[in-house]
Amino acid sequence: MGKLLKQEGHFNVYRIALFLVFLFSFILKLYFSTRYPLIAGMDAGYYVMHIKDVFLYGYPQVSDPPIAFYLGALFTWLANDLFLGFKVAISLFSAAICFPIYKIAKYVTKDRAVAVFAGFLASFSTSNMFIMGDLFKNTIGLFFGAWFVYLAVKSIRETSTRNTALAIVAFVLMLGTHFSSSAYLLFSITPLLLLLPIYNFMHEKRITTESLKCFAIIGGIGLAALAVLLLKPGLLGDYSIGPVGLEYLDDGPPGKSGTINLNMFSMYSFFSLLAMLGLYSAYRIDPKWAILFIPWIVVSFLLTQPMFVDDSWVFRFEMNTYIPIALLAGLGAFYFRKEKAVFYAVMLLMSLHTLYMFTDSGMQRMPLISMQEYQALSEFAKAHPGSQIFGPRGGLAYWVQAAGLETTDDPSPAPGKYAMFSIQAPKPGGMGGASQTPSITESELRKISEPGSVAAEFGNFVLVETTGMHKPELADGSSPKPPLPKP
Repeated sequence: MGKLLKQEGHFNVYRIALFLVFLFSFILKLYFSTRYPLIAGMDAGYYVMHIKDVFLYGYPQVSDPPIAFYLGALFTWLANDLFLGFKVAISLFSAAICFPIYKIAKYVTKDRAVAVFAGFLASFSTSNMFIMGDLFKNTIGLFFGAWFVYLAVKSIRETSTRNTALAIVAFVLMLGTHFSSSAYLLFSITPLLLLLPIYNFMHEKRITTESLKCFAIIGGIGLAALAVLLLKPGLLGDYSIGPVGLEYLDDGPPGKSGTINLNMFSMYSFFSLLAMLGLYSAYRIDPKWAILFIPWIVVSFLLTQPMFVDDSWVFRFEMNTYIPIALLAGLGAFYFRKEKAVFYAVMLLMSLHTLYMFTDSGMQRMPLISMQEYQALSEFAKAHPGSQIFGPRGGLAYWVQAAGLETTDDPSPAPGKYAMFSIQAPKPGGMGGASQTPSITESELRKISEPGSVAAEFGNFVLVETTGMHKPELADGSSPKPPLPKP
């Protein structure tokens, strides 16, 4: 038994601990996900809609990177249930982020205890929990992206070309899953690929093997990206505007350019402080690691600033930053490695804090609508094919579309067009989606609609025929915006 627990043994306590981190995270996430019949998260309906497309048409009816939709369809087929399959898939990939983070931390520190701790922080991050339903593609894209970072770094530091090839494969999987997470991690690692050859030349006065590997990875990534875009030009959808396609980062007017967004650090509180020690520890191990981690943090900070990126995308990049923060916080524990009591105390306290925040976040997750409301929408779609619904926005609009109805932002009355309202006095058991459509009281509803014009009433929502309304505008006089086209 003692041999099994040796650090260098084939089976050791650290591998067992890492597997338990993954298993415990997966079970908890699956539990939080299955507390309600529908999927929690703002954009859950968007993924339901396009996973259905895979079964109906063979491919998603949206020009976005498709791998996540096919993975969702695979797990749906295995579970024989779309909602359960989605929940298993997202819980699995979300929990499995611990494996590449463990690999990176172990490669940097050569310390498996620190690596397990870093993997734990990533897998149990509250941001990781948040993006499970809201950003399904992002979750899977970050999983492939973390492997890309590990394999790219390892291929640079070692002579094997196998890791270079695997890094390029991971890059293609990442790019074919989610563009913004791909852009984030690519921007984060590019400074290493550019600065390391300069660092080596300044210190060794020659072009080293590491430098050649950097050039090889840059070339391989460029060729892989070019091949993907040539084989399927529309793969990146609205993101691939022009030859480079970075206009998507500016979908609208910039935010408050005079403000500095510190959410990247404040939302991780103590972990950010530990991450600073992680930067120092990485530098002490080898100054070259600073060339990876310092630009990574700088890029993360810049991509979360509304002066550079449209407000609607800032929070998406904020959610990505849990990867370097968790990794560096894990490395921060390495700073105390020589003082065993302090070392284990730091990891224990941070682990307990992480579990508390993770559990609290998981218990707050709920769908935007109830299963009864979704089923009522589906039945209405079957009874009124081709109908258009005016009113829902954001994630609620995705659920309306997933139920088989078309949404519109045109309020003009027309046959087959219905206005969707939420009743201001919510009924027991209602979800959060009522805030994403115009609200109205029952007395106001009677004032603006003719008798018999209410076509359906379910849960907290009503559908009113626009031709039976006294005025086309909604009760609050505002026209809801259509949902974002690419979560």
